[in-house]
Amino acid sequence: MTEREISEKTDQALTLLENGDLPGAKDLYQQICHTNNMDPEAWMMLGAINGELGNFGEAVSCLQKAVTLQPDHVEAHFNLGNIQRMQGNLPSALACFQRATEIDPRYAEAWTMMGGISGMMGMYDKAGAYCRQAIALQPDSVDAYMNLANTLQQTGKLKDAIANYQMVIKLQPNLAAVWLMLGRVYIQSGNANEAESCFRRAIALQPDFADAHLALGASLRARNKAAEASASYREALRFNPDFAEAYYGLGLSLEDARQYDQAIMSYRDAVRLKPDYAEAYIRHARISQLKGDYQEAVSCYQQALRIQPNNAEIYHGLAAAYDLDGKQDQAVGYYQKALQLMPEYIEAHIGLGSALLSLGKPDDALACCEQAFRIQPGQIDALSLATNISLQLGDRQKAYEYLSPLLEAGVEHGNVALAFSELSRGLGREPEAIAMMERLLNGQQSLTAATARNLHFSLGKLYDSMGDYDKAFDHYRMGNDSKPTGFDAKRHALAVDTLITLHSADFMAQMPRASIRSNRPIFIVGMVRSGTSLVEQILASHPSVYGAGELPDIIQTALSLHSILGTDLRYPQCLPLLTEDKINTITRRYLDRLAELSPDAVRVVDKMPGNFMHLGLIELLFPDARVIHCMRDPMDTCLSAYFQNFSTSHPYSYILSNLGLFYREYRKIMQHWKKVLRIPMLDIQYEELVANQETVSKNIIEFCGLEWDDRCLRFHETRRFVRTASHDQVRRPLYNNSVDRWKYYEKYLGPLREALEKGQE
Repeated sequence: MTEREISEKTDQALTLLENGDLPGAKDLYQQICHTNNMDPEAWMMLGAINGELGNFGEAVSCLQKAVTLQPDHVEAHFNLGNIQRMQGNLPSALACFQRATEIDPRYAEAWTMMGGISGMMGMYDKAGAYCRQAIALQPDSVDAYMNLANTLQQTGKLKDAIANYQMVIKLQPNLAAVWLMLGRVYIQSGNANEAESCFRRAIALQPDFADAHLALGASLRARNKAAEASASYREALRFNPDFAEAYYGLGLSLEDARQYDQAIMSYRDAVRLKPDYAEAYIRHARISQLKGDYQEAVSCYQQALRIQPNNAEIYHGLAAAYDLDGKQDQAVGYYQKALQLMPEYIEAHIGLGSALLSLGKPDDALACCEQAFRIQPGQIDALSLATNISLQLGDRQKAYEYLSPLLEAGVEHGNVALAFSELSRGLGREPEAIAMMERLLNGQQSLTAATARNLHFSLGKLYDSMGDYDKAFDHYRMGNDSKPTGFDAKRHALAVDTLITLHSADFMAQMPRASIRSNRPIFIVGMVRSGTSLVEQILASHPSVYGAGELPDIIQTALSLHSILGTDLRYPQCLPLLTEDKINTITRRYLDRLAELSPDAVRVVDKMPGNFMHLGLIELLFPDARVIHCMRDPMDTCLSAYFQNFSTSHPYSYILSNLGLFYREYRKIMQHWKKVLRIPMLDIQYEELVANQETVSKNIIEFCGLEWDDRCLRFHETRRFVRTASHDQVRRPLYNNSVDRWKYYEKYLGPLREALEKGQE
């Protein structure tokens, strides 16, 4: 090909480029390079065209050929830098642009590109210097001002960033993307009004700009305009239906409007589109926790933890969900993990303290409060928890010392109100506590389901103590109505019938018993709120007795018995597979547990009321043990259970009719046990104990094979930690205020009476 032909082809190629025919221009330059392999300009053009077509490998080869042939070819270095940038090879790109400025120090575009790439690499000082050099050479360079503004924003120099974005707008006022970026800087600087104006300008310039609608939604939400924010997020989704961040923002604005179910739907859409969206899982979990759906909260937190395994806040949220669901054993481990990751995490210290208190470890719980005080003296939740710990330890003076600064400061907070409600009755300040709790329930601040429920139960208790029974019952009812219903009466009745059918007299006669004999265990059973804590306190006042509280061991043994026996048959159907060896293994494990709790006590009390369901198993494991069966008037028992803010372990207690049905089944199985069991059993009637304290107490001590001790009459003086709801009652002398208490509420108790009487037909 002659020089003239090469010149003609070059002109044709340039014409094709002007007309946008890149493939045609590429063919011609390939012919030129093939003919004249030493033409750096042709190789440079061929490289640039390949870059435009996305053929980056070919582009790099061509441009490297050009700079090899002509080392000072500034355009070849510049274009090679651009290709390297598009490939993500930032250090090589930066080197190419630096070489271009060495060849031509006035090459403004190269300085601009160096500024942008240095900013992307985190070299902000150099980025700023390069951009300023570009602006000095080319004062109308939009890209240089943009890169400088981005760098300033990244380094927190927001005022200067705003000035540079404004310069870009002055040069090119119709760039929607620039208005969006300027608005984002205003958001960072706390100027929501200016930000909103910028986002609206971006949308006016480009109505289908989904990112701008998203940003506008965020700015509106920051100004507490939840409805308008939701509308903006929906606009973003109209133009980009797969916009996970818009679903997340919509969820936030719906949360602000307390439209929790719709918010959850938005978060679910967000994680559907973006499965690793940890923040959406966390928000979903928090709403579920707020609503009292703790299992759903746990599930969402676990998903978030899968994505962010070292996030202390997720561990804390997961722990709190387990804690609120009554699973403190599991909660403790997650609180501790949160503190391993973030030792100064004050909420985790308080949460851990609360869980430890529920597990009967008040000293450890108080240590958590002290840690919280070290981090933040006077922290409200820590003071409230320390107050409750002191109350449960029976130290009302110490409790008041913790709480009084908050009361004097007029602090109105859920945990403060709850602690004050417990303390107020000893101070004669019940009306103040009632007023505070009513204000919180009727106020505008958002309360969690658990806090609102606790306030209702505390108000019920105070109104009852003041004789306002209508208001008391109204709050107890609202508290119970806020709990999720999970009790299946038919299933429970079937479980009782199964136990009765299996534990026939013949079955009990032929089953093996433990050959490891011990009379240490005393099992106190009965319906909750039937006097079990009182009887335990009387026994625990004896110097030879240790009160272990409500041990879960027997119930856990029943639940896991099929695993112990290696069968798919669940309890109680697997009971016939028990051998003496297996029984001895279980018995030894339980006795070892008692030895850990108290190595020296002659008797150890297990006061788990629900063990009445498992007395057949208890006889096989501990034939020499003693069982004390606590009884109380059915109406008083059930009403007291209804008035107690039980966790999910007593789901039958939330509805009066269910309470009556549960009581009937309890009565049925206890009648059966008395027919078929040989284990020593003593019935204690609460009303008789109240009326004849000394006589009944002596019967209890004698039944347990112990010598009488007068301290058992002064049980209220015994200093021991009591975890149950009766911790306050057992520190007072016996009183008869709770006898026939149901009569104050008789007009509300029709469903309960009907359910109880049906069982007597």
